[in-house]
Amino acid sequence: MRYSRTLPGPRYHTSTAVLLSEALKCLISLIGVLLTRCSSTKDADPNQGPASPLSDAVRFPPSPKRSPSPISISQHQKSTTLLTLLVPSVLYTIQNNLQFVAVSNLDAATFQVAYQGKILTTAICAVIFLGKKLSMTQCYSITMLAAGVACASIPLKTTTQQSVSPHHQDHARGIAAVSMACLISGFAGVYTESILKKTQQAATNDVHQPNAIGFWHRNLQLCLASLAFAALSVFIIDNEQIARDGFWHGYNSTVWAVIILQAIGGLTVAVVITWTDNILKGFATSASVIVSTIATALLWDFDLTPLFLIGMVAVLAATHMYTLSSAPAAPASNDLEHGDGQILEYGRYEPTREELKQPLITHQHTEETHQ
Repeated sequence: MRYSRTLPGPRYHTSTAVLLSEALKCLISLIGVLLTRCSSTKDADPNQGPASPLSDAVRFPPSPKRSPSPISISQHQKSTTLLTLLVPSVLYTIQNNLQFVAVSNLDAATFQVAYQGKILTTAICAVIFLGKKLSMTQCYSITMLAAGVACASIPLKTTTQQSVSPHHQDHARGIAAVSMACLISGFAGVYTESILKKTQQAATNDVHQPNAIGFWHRNLQLCLASLAFAALSVFIIDNEQIARDGFWHGYNSTVWAVIILQAIGGLTVAVVITWTDNILKGFATSASVIVSTIATALLWDFDLTPLFLIGMVAVLAATHMYTLSSAPAAPASNDLEHGDGQILEYGRYEPTREELKQPLITHQHTEETHQ
């Protein structure tokens, strides 16, 4: 992203890149909806007519069948669902534009180090809004992770950064933009995680109901809302520049690569946080920074700095600490023999002594009654 904004020649408008990235995510999500719909038609009722996948994706969840579904309740549910989708859409659109503002006004090292603050803001938001409980070891590992990936993200060669034209960079503006992006990233990630996990849980519980909203349906709804706000930001931010230079001003193969990576990365994050959480996503992202930097050093003959090696060790140690502290404890032998009436590891339920004896007592009582 930083490289695309510092190339010589005309510079593209950042709001148009955000718009195209959201449009690509909508297209991929729509393909996912179509594939999901085609796979589900095998078990569908043959007497029921075919439904439109796009209409299924953009409709609101139906009201519960137990109630008469008054018009007022239905409208209230639609309004609530719409507001739920608008919040992350607005936040992610603002965050994407702030990232482009930050990389346009900061050097790569400063941006990469400052942007790792999103790891800490994500953990804080998960504790506040999702009620996630973190041990002291996990808190230490998250802090170590942020520091380690910040060290590892510093460019391997400072000379390449000095050769790039500053393009009238405003350092204070860049720091403010990356700070706001970190705050928004933490809250938006946690908020989206709660939406996607509720959707996944509802789809799992209502697997036999054709009206259940699945992952790709919900993701398409989010992308459509984000696309609308991205289009609005184009007219608000770069209206005059686009009218003068054109929509495709400054576009080249590098810009298109950034757009594609942004879209695929956003959808990958949605899949990851659906099945895990945002904190584990931060660990995975940090590991990818290490792997990509090592690959860059091997392929293009860059020299790894001592600061990168320190950051790599810190990231690996933090990941190991967090993994060990998150592992469930094995149940005690006494609990396995006698049972304590609680849910043990992997969701297995161990009954109490009274529950084990209850079927035997009932069976004996039944035999005595027949005699």
